[in-house]
Amino acid sequence: MSDTSVAAETVFFDRGGITITQTRIITQGETYALSGVTSARAVEDPPKRALAIIIAVVISLIVAAANVVMGVLVLAGAIVAILLLMKPVYEINLATAGGESVAFKSPDKALVWEAYQAIQQAIVARG
Repeated sequence: MSDTSVAAETVFFDRGGITITQTRIITQGETYALSGVTSARAVEDPPKRALAIIIAVVISLIVAAANVVMGVLVLAGAIVAILLLMKPVYEINLATAGGESVAFKSPDKALVWEAYQAIQQAIVARG
């Protein structure tokens, strides 16, 4: 990290685009003062599959107009692909006096959980 002011701070976590120090949380272009953070939550945002399934059904109906068996196969394949390929996104939400905001998102559940635990450690260390 090229920011020399961070070197003087206790760093609890610095990986995957998020840095947590005793005074700041730096994520994807945003910096939050730890003194203004009242709480943090790690949440799972499930994938939005409804639109993808609707599109798959419409395409399958179009294909089924020409060949019913092919339409059923296309629909089945599309639904399996949607269920397997669309993964949840994990995020860290920070509550401040100004409200709650999503500070960090990642498909990597372990990364988000480790960063969340580091935020908790920083809040406790803050006193």
